[in-house]
Amino acid sequence: MTKIGYILMVRSRLLSLVLASLLAMSLAACVDRVAEDDDSAAGDRPVPTPVPTEPIDDAADDGVDDQPSPTPAPTPDEHNGEWFHLLETDKTYPEDETGDEILALAESQEVFDEWRQRFQLDEIPDVDHIDWETQGVLFAGTGESGSCPRELVDVLFHEDDRLVEVQASQDEPPDTMCTMDWTPRVFVIALDQAVLGDDELFGVITDPEHDQEIDPDRWITIRE
Repeated sequence: MTKIGYILMVRSRLLSLVLASLLAMSLAACVDRVAEDDDSAAGDRPVPTPVPTEPIDDAADDGVDDQPSPTPAPTPDEHNGEWFHLLETDKTYPEDETGDEILALAESQEVFDEWRQRFQLDEIPDVDHIDWETQGVLFAGTGESGSCPRELVDVLFHEDDRLVEVQASQDEPPDTMCTMDWTPRVFVIALDQAVLGDDELFGVITDPEHDQEIDPDRWITIRE
């Protein structure tokens, strides 16, 4: 092979390589352009709206109307706070008493004034609204620790025993010990005569946190 022929052969091969490279680059550019067009077309498509579904009504399926639960009836021989009202409470006691518990039922203004004075209480404004035909006022005198005062929790009427139970708690604070001193406490409570009726009545003061049973020896006659 002559020198000129060799040069021509090399040039021909180089030209073929250049053409092949250009062709490959052109094909790659076409592929990229097609991919971009597909992505753009996909982004322009509207997103389908989901079909709403109706909630399932379990009550309707069961054939049961959505009615509120009935309020349970109260225990027959006990009454809740609707039948009593705390008029006054104070740290005082009759001077002529020794510290025993006192329960006295006033069913007239005269008897009320007598017990109010014995307990050394000032005027009680709410008593002006007492209707002595339909209400009575119970004086419940007891004692408490000077550092742990008692609070009225509830007044229950046990109809079978004709017993008025005054529940007064004396809870010991978590970080404090109650002192062992005795401090007087009186609760003045208006009661509904429709609940009490006309027969003999007894009364007792309990601590619902500690008294699991009511000892009949502690009952006090409040109406004969």
